Amino acid sequence: MDLIDAGSVPGLKEGTEVGIEYEGGSPRRAYVQHATRSFVAKNIAGIGIQGVLCLLVLVVFVMGAHYLGKAWNRLVVRR
Repeated sequence: MDLIDAGSVPGLKEGTEVGIEYEGGSPRRAYVQHATRSFVAKNIAGIGIQGVLCLLVLVVFVMGAHYLGKAWNRLVVRR
Protein backbone atom coordinates (compact mmCIF):
# COMPACT_ATOMS: atom_id res chain seq x y z
CA MET A 1 0.00 0.00 0.00
CA ASP A 2 1.28 3.45 -0.87
CA LEU A 3 0.40 6.67 0.90
CA ILE A 4 0.06 9.61 -1.49
CA ASP A 5 -1.15 13.21 -1.38
CA ALA A 6 -4.85 13.74 -2.00
CA GLY A 7 -5.38 14.97 -5.56
CA SER A 8 -1.83 14.18 -6.70
CA VAL A 9 -3.15 11.72 -9.28
CA PRO A 10 -5.92 13.37 -11.31
CA GLY A 11 -9.11 11.32 -11.59
CA LEU A 12 -7.99 8.71 -9.07
CA LYS A 13 -10.88 6.77 -7.58
CA GLU A 14 -11.66 3.24 -6.55
CA GLY A 15 -11.28 0.80 -9.45
CA THR A 16 -9.09 3.12 -11.56
CA GLU A 17 -6.00 1.54 -13.05
CA VAL A 18 -2.70 3.22 -12.18
CA GLY A 19 0.94 2.51 -12.91
CA ILE A 20 2.83 0.86 -10.07
CA GLU A 21 6.59 0.80 -9.41
CA TYR A 22 8.18 -1.68 -7.06
CA GLU A 23 11.65 -2.63 -5.94
CA GLY A 24 12.97 -5.94 -7.27
CA GLY A 25 14.48 -6.87 -3.93
CA SER A 26 11.34 -5.87 -2.02
CA PRO A 27 8.27 -6.50 -4.21
CA ARG A 28 5.86 -5.82 -1.32
CA ARG A 29 6.95 -2.19 -1.36
CA ALA A 30 4.91 -0.71 -4.23
CA TYR A 31 4.54 2.93 -5.26
CA VAL A 32 1.89 4.65 -7.39
CA GLN A 33 3.63 6.25 -10.37
CA HIS A 34 3.54 10.05 -10.76
CA ALA A 35 2.07 10.61 -7.28
CA THR A 36 3.45 13.08 -4.75
CA ARG A 37 4.09 12.35 -1.08
CA SER A 38 4.63 15.72 0.58
CA PHE A 39 1.95 15.25 3.25
CA VAL A 40 4.51 14.08 5.81
CA ALA A 41 6.51 17.32 5.62
CA LYS A 42 3.30 19.37 5.71
CA ASN A 43 2.09 17.50 8.80
CA ILE A 44 5.39 18.04 10.60
CA ALA A 45 5.35 21.75 9.70
CA GLY A 46 1.76 21.99 10.96
CA ILE A 47 2.71 20.36 14.25
CA GLY A 48 5.59 22.84 14.63
CA ILE A 49 3.36 25.83 13.91
CA GLN A 50 0.71 24.58 16.32
CA GLY A 51 3.36 24.06 19.02
CA VAL A 52 4.69 27.59 18.61
CA LEU A 53 1.16 29.04 18.73
CA CYS A 54 0.31 27.05 21.86
CA LEU A 55 3.51 28.27 23.51
CA LEU A 56 2.65 31.84 22.54
CA VAL A 57 -0.84 31.52 24.05
CA LEU A 58 0.68 30.10 27.25
CA VAL A 59 3.18 32.98 27.50
CA VAL A 60 0.43 35.57 26.97
CA PHE A 61 -1.73 33.86 29.62
CA VAL A 62 1.12 33.81 32.17
CA MET A 63 1.98 37.44 31.47
CA GLY A 64 -1.70 38.42 31.83
CA ALA A 65 -2.00 36.51 35.11
CA HIS A 66 1.16 38.19 36.39
CA TYR A 67 -0.16 41.64 35.43
CA LEU A 68 -3.54 40.98 37.06
CA GLY A 69 -1.81 39.71 40.21
CA LYS A 70 0.26 42.89 40.48
CA ALA A 71 -2.83 45.03 39.83
CA TRP A 72 -4.70 43.14 42.55
CA ASN A 73 -1.84 43.63 45.02
CA ARG A 74 -1.76 47.39 44.30
CA LEU A 75 -5.51 47.57 44.85
CA VAL A 76 -5.28 45.72 48.18
CA VAL A 77 -2.40 47.95 49.40
CA ARG A 78 -4.45 51.13 48.70
CA ARG A 79 -7.23 50.04 51.06
